[in-house]
Amino acid sequence: LSQEKLEIINADRGRGEITDQGIVRHLEGNIHLRQGAAELFCEQVTWYVDQNKTVLKKNVRFIDGQKTLKADKIIYHNKEQVAHATGHVVLIDSVYRLTSNRATYYEEAEKITADDSVRITDDENSIILTGQHAEYYSETEYAKATGDPVLTKLDSTGNKEIVVTGDVMELFDGGDRAIVTDNVDITHEKTTATSNKAEYFKDENRILLSDEPIVQQKFDKLSGNEIELFFKKQNLDKVIISGDAEVSSQVDTTFDDSRLNRLLGNTIRLTIEDSRLKQVFVEGQATCYYYIIEDEEYKGLNKIIGDQIIMTLDEGEIKKIIIDSDPQTSSGIYYPPGHEKTES
Repeated sequence: LSQEKLEIINADRGRGEITDQGIVRHLEGNIHLRQGAAELFCEQVTWYVDQNKTVLKKNVRFIDGQKTLKADKIIYHNKEQVAHATGHVVLIDSVYRLTSNRATYYEEAEKITADDSVRITDDENSIILTGQHAEYYSETEYAKATGDPVLTKLDSTGNKEIVVTGDVMELFDGGDRAIVTDNVDITHEKTTATSNKAEYFKDENRILLSDEPIVQQKFDKLSGNEIELFFKKQNLDKVIISGDAEVSSQVDTTFDDSRLNRLLGNTIRLTIEDSRLKQVFVEGQATCYYYIIEDEEYKGLNKIIGDQIIMTLDEGEIKKIIIDSDPQTSSGIYYPPGHEKTES
């Protein structure tokens, strides 16, 4: 740790006294202190010389390189180079802006811990992370939030594009990657998703959901071992479901209809336009159950099995189905009304 002494650069008034805590110096008005590369500004200082502790109050600013820490009050331990800040705390560096009611800054580790109404803002990536507790390491650009954390991604107009909640949130490499774990809930326009783990990759504009992921998009439900969500600009563009993949859609959305069109396979890829499914590609033990409705009259249920199934939809309705398979491994079964079987 640095052993450089704390210097008084400026103060309007000052006095000293000897107490049971040793020498104590009091400074007031336009105060400027310095220790090494760190600069401290405020309006009131109580400096416990023998204890290597300084208490700064009123419009406190602590500047260390590219980092600025502001607060109503800072208790600075000179030898350890640790600052405890309370009241309207603001930390600003080249990547994030952090606000809270309480924070502790560790100079040597370039680490800050914050508590109570924590808010971390990443203006470059339009990300806001809030919670009741946070840790931030400025050298590695790593941030972690707990205590009902919420991550919000804003669009170009400043409106909420994606909102994520979970038990623990972590930002890596200045927001290039994020991981949310336990009780994950994601909202994007008409799409909602839940899982126990979610990873966000900025460069690919991709979210990877794992550990019991489920995606609900209006009347369509997606599930599998892993689900990848791909975004083009601000819109959900493509989805890949891997392992025990299933897509189910409500047959008739005009009333409470429990019947579901279902697609099952090892992998399912979906193309999405305007928040609606446009094409579905199923491979590996591909199975399709879909209800036949012609001129608003129910005609029965079809079951199709093949190596690959390609389905084209329009406004939620199935328009075309292509089965790609060896003749020996493909089959189709028709169930008339009243004789349906939907086991997978």
